[in-house]
Order: sequence, then C-alpha cells, then structure tokens
Amino acid sequence: MSSTLSTTAPRLARRDAPTQERRPRRRRLGVAAIVAYLVTFVLILPMAWVVLLSFQSNDNILRDPLNFSHLSWANYSTAMSTLNLMTMYKNTLILAIVSVSVGVVISFMAAYALTRMVFRRPGLQKSLRFYFLAGLAIPVYILLFPVYKLNIELGLYGTYAALILPYIATQLPFNVLLFTGFLTDFPGEIEEAAIIDGAGLFTLSWRVVFPLMRPVIATLLILNIIYVWNEFPFAVTLINNPAMTTISLGVSQFQGFWTVDYGAMMASATLVLLPQLALYGIFAALILPYIATQLPFNVLLFTGFLTDFPGEIEEAAIIDGAGLFTLSWRVVFPLMRPVIATLLILNIIYVWNEFPFAVTLINNPAMTTISLGVSQFQGFWTVDYGAMMASATLVLLPQLALYGIFQRYVVAGMTFGAVKG
Repeated sequence: MSSTLSTTAPRLARRDAPTQERRPRRRRLGVAAIVAYLVTFVLILPMAWVVLLSFQSNDNILRDPLNFSHLSWANYSTAMSTLNLMTMYKNTLILAIVSVSVGVVISFMAAYALTRMVFRRPGLQKSLRFYFLAGLAIPVYILLFPVYKLNIELGLYGTYAALILPYIATQLPFNVLLFTGFLTDFPGEIEEAAIIDGAGLFTLSWRVVFPLMRPVIATLLILNIIYVWNEFPFAVTLINNPAMTTISLGVSQFQGFWTVDYGAMMASATLVLLPQLALYGIFAALILPYIATQLPFNVLLFTGFLTDFPGEIEEAAIIDGAGLFTLSWRVVFPLMRPVIATLLILNIIYVWNEFPFAVTLINNPAMTTISLGVSQFQGFWTVDYGAMMASATLVLLPQLALYGIFQRYVVAGMTFGAVKG
C-alpha cells in the first residue's frame, strides 16, 4: 500500500504542475485580450464615426448625427468633383517616399555611430543621444517660422524640397531613438563573425546588421509615411502652388472662413484613410511583432513588457497567497519602472506641446495652456517673432531638463521586452 502511494504521488504532482504553471499565463492572456478589445474599440470608433457621417448631409450632421435614415453618396460625388485626387496622391507619395527613405538611412547611420563608435570623451555620446531625444520635445508650431524663413532665403519656398527637408528633420529623433534601442542589444557575435570573415565597416553595417532590422525598418517606414500623409502645418505654410496640393491640404479645402462642408470633409477624409488602412493591412505581419514590443505608446508598451515578463515571479507570488490585485499592482507594476518612466515623460511632453485641441476647446483665458500662450504673439496680420522665439525657448527649458534627468529611463523603456534579430 505504501509503495502504491509513493509511486502515485509524484505522478499527481507532475500532472498538477503544468496546470499551476498555466494559470498565471491564462490570467495574463485574459487581461491582454480585454485590453486588446478595448484598444481596438477606441481605435475603430473614430474611423467608423467618420465613415457614417460621410453619408449624411450637413443639416443632419449638425442637428441629429445619430439619425442614419437618410444616407446618400452625394458627399462622395462632391469630394471627387472638387478634389484632384490623382495629383494629391502623386504629390503626397513623392514627399513620403523621398523623405522617409532618406530619413531612415540617415537615422540608421546616426544610431549605428552612437552605439558602435568609441568616443574619447564618454560624455559626448550621452550628449549626442540627449540631443536627438530633445528633438522630440520641440513642437511643430515653433519650427514653422524658422523653417519658412530658411526656405525663403534658400529659394526653396513652394517646392518639394521645402517640405522634404523639414519632414526628414522631424523624423530623425524618433527614428534614431528606435534604432539605438535595437542596436544596443544587438547580438555582438553576429558582427564579430562578419569581421572575422573580412567584412569592412560598410559591409558590416549595411549588409549584415541592416537586413536583420526588418521589423524596425518596416515599423518606421509605416509610421513615417502615415505622418507625412497626414501632415498639415508645414504643408499649409510652405506650399503656395495648387499643383503641389497634398492630401491634407486637399481635405482642408472644404473648410472656409465662415462655413464648413462637414459631409464632403468626412467623405474626403474617408478617401484619405483607405490607402493608409491598405498599407497597414499589407505590412501588418511585419510591423505588428515589433510594434507590440517597442513603441512607446501606453498599451502597446505595457503589452510588450507583460508578454515576456518572467512567469516564475508571478508563480512565486501566487504560491505565497497573492491575489490578482496584489499580483498585478504590488508585484508586476513596481518592476515596470523603465516603461512607466518612458510613458510618463512622452505623454507629459505631448500634453505640454498639444495645440489643436487646446485652441479648439478652450475659450477661457484663465485656462490658457503653454502652447496657447506662445501663439498669442501671432496675430491675424502681424507676428512678434522675437517674443515668440523667446517664449518658445522658455517653454523648451523644462522639457529639456526632464529629458536630461530621465533620458536613460526613456532608452531603457523603449527596449524593454524587445524581440531582437
């Protein structure tokens, strides 16, 4: 009898062990699924709302937007007859292909130098990395006048180069940050093997390392193309030729000084969205694995961290009697400091520099934000450029200080849970 019990107990223990190991994994998957559904709903709702409004008349949109009994294609007819879509798509594609391609190449070279070069002064490498990080803190509306002035002086105003150069410059900070995060943890054995085989610097960087960065490159290509596709401030400031109208400028044609054709605007916005959705659909298989583990956007970054979080830590906490609340908030959450620091800094910078929502939704002077305050030096006919640049400098100082203090957390948070190779 005792021998039977002694042989049966290990079998039962082995049967129960996989079940106990699966429980934390199932809980994480359940939480991740709920979050994924919520994020999907939040993302789809605005697009679905735009599409539904595109089939309604202006009166219905203003009076009863939830009434879908009178839907028609009239807005699409207006949009197609008003907009020269082929010219708009051609101009936007030229700008996107040239600026994004050049921006990715320059970003990779800069990131490779930052992570592979040996600097005589250790502080120089940190200063250069901080320089690129600080580029994320500069709001676009502060750059408009300096860029406009430079284009006038260089004779580029009203040309493709007038937009391509600032597009490349605004892409560099995020691109370099993402490339740097990948290259920091890139397996050194691969480069050592290539050097032993006689590979030079060019061959090592462009024929060995660069091809292995397909997920990063695909992610940056998609995000930067979408940015150029939707960019408006630079386009409306630096383009004065109707033949060079971009997608974003074309959609704005339905908004006059006193009236807005909301139906036609929603229809044109839907036509603008279709190529972007198609682009995401085609390259989703390439970019989603990397997006889920690298992008500094709240849910995506948390999901990437939790996907590769060591299950042994949670299992030990469960054995000690931790419930779901204790497990998530007192065990897992404190271990996510780099991710939390990254999200806090990037989201604070976004709110600090946000302008469109603030200028649209705030009408009380007592609620003026930083971005609204800087814009007060720009009147309808005149602009006090000196005061605007001085106020912009004052606005930048707290952001640069924040980046300087927490930059190592930002870089660490960008690479947490990253899939390498």
